Formats: sequence, structure tokens, C-alpha cells
Amino acid sequence: PFGYEFEIRAELGRFWCLLLEKTKPLRTHFSESGQTDVMRVKQMMEYIHRHYSEKISLDDIASAASIGGRESARCFQRCIQVSPISYLNEYRIQMAAQMLLQTQDSIITISENCGFSSSSYFGKV
Repeated sequence: PFGYEFEIRAELGRFWCLLLEKTKPLRTHFSESGQTDVMRVKQMMEYIHRHYSEKISLDDIASAASIGGRESARCFQRCIQVSPISYLNEYRIQMAAQMLLQTQDSIITISENCGFSSSSYFGKV
């Protein structure tokens, strides 16, 4: 029939409006949970930046965001696709590289100042 394209377009428009209306609670939930993850990861990263020179466990990092270790790992994975411990080690390496360039300290001193348990482990990473 004449004008069927307009009828199809109108039906598709109604379908999309209905779909958006029905999925709004889901989209709001995912948006809010995403914001929660971002805030948690930010708190945990700030903790790592302040305490990287100390011996830190996954539970220590997680406690900065008032969550458990497994949830902290999931949050990091969802937000930045690495584990909290991997992020900690990368940050330690970054800080050690800066110290190697900017100070006259020995490798042993730098490895200790960056929280590595031994200079041999520091050499491996």
C-alpha cells in the first residue's frame, strides 16, 4: 500500500521508545554501578600511591575502598583491565625508574624504598 514506509518507520519509532522506556532501570543501574567502581578504584589507587613503599596486600588495598579483596580485583578488572597487585607493581616500577634517573641511590636502596621485598625480585621485574 501507498506510504507503507512511513507506517514501518512509525512502528519502529514506537518500538525504540518502548525499548528505551523498559530498559531505563537497567541502564540507570549499570551507570550507577560503573560510577561506584570508578570511585572505588580511585580510592584504591590513591592508597597505592601513598603506600607503595610499604608491604601491601590485596586486603590492604581493598580496605581503602571498604570492600573485600575479590571485589577489589573485580573493580580493577572492570575499570582498567588489570589486577590491583599488577597495578601496584607497575606503579612501583615507575617510581623506581624515576628514582634511578633522579637520585644517586643504589639499586638496593631504591628497591627497598619502592616496596620490593628484595633487590633480586626488583631485578626480575
